Amino acid sequence: MKNIQSRSLRKQQYGAIQQKNLKAVLREELITNFGFENMSVIADALIERFLKIIEPFFSSEQLVPGEFIWLAADKEQENKKGASKLKLKQIRLNLMSRTELDKLVGGDPQAEIRRRQIIRLMKDAYAQGAALTYADLSVLLGCGYNAIASAVKIYKKDHPDEFIPHRGTVHDIGPTLTHKEQAVNFYMRGLLTQEIAEKINHHPVNVDRYVGNYQRVSELLDKKYDVQKIALCARIRKNVVEEYKNIYDKIKSQARELKKTRTFKINRAWMYFNSSAKKVRSF
Repeated sequence: MKNIQSRSLRKQQYGAIQQKNLKAVLREELITNFGFENMSVIADALIERFLKIIEPFFSSEQLVPGEFIWLAADKEQENKKGASKLKLKQIRLNLMSRTELDKLVGGDPQAEIRRRQIIRLMKDAYAQGAALTYADLSVLLGCGYNAIASAVKIYKKDHPDEFIPHRGTVHDIGPTLTHKEQAVNFYMRGLLTQEIAEKINHHPVNVDRYVGNYQRVSELLDKKYDVQKIALCARIRKNVVEEYKNIYDKIKSQARELKKTRTFKINRAWMYFNSSAKKVRSF
């Protein structure tokens, strides 16, 4: 009896404190303002789900000077262009690394430091499972969208074999060189699956899928199948078939140009040989 009275007294004393939490506030809101008076079990289930969703957005770790929290597109999500359909991931980024600061103090060109800063932020985000957009970087660094695009273009020109993980390349959207094209190009140059995977920072299974799909599509294109028929036969979405067709057309075009160059060089060598042979005979 004393135990029951003791628990009752403690509930009176500390019950209000027990309700001072987010879960209790949300429960009261659903029951009072959203018609869940007789659906407390459903209300509790919804609250638990909501709390699990928002939990990643609150970091318990202390940020160090120069660090900040950002929301970026989850790199594992499917290709979805609409911002409202994006699956977001919370990441921690460092605005300027110690190396970049040292180079700034040391007098290195600011444009070069900015380019490396942009690429480093992309890679840091990707390492945490997210993909930054040019718009993200434009806001973070306080410069124009076109300035970001230009910086990436220059860096890519200087590092043609390096995978740059922004959302365009990670999710294969926009006019960027996609994973598919990079994987196929490296495959055509004779690289193995694991080597390609390391170069484009992608799983070997995905590399095999890109290359396998390209082989299937290219075989059917050689047979003069149209895109619609290839999509049905290969069981690949039409828009994806069109991407592989663009890669196929580029490779064929490059092969034709290479053949022309080789033919020209062979003809020149043959003419030189004939000319030299005539001179020898006349001598």
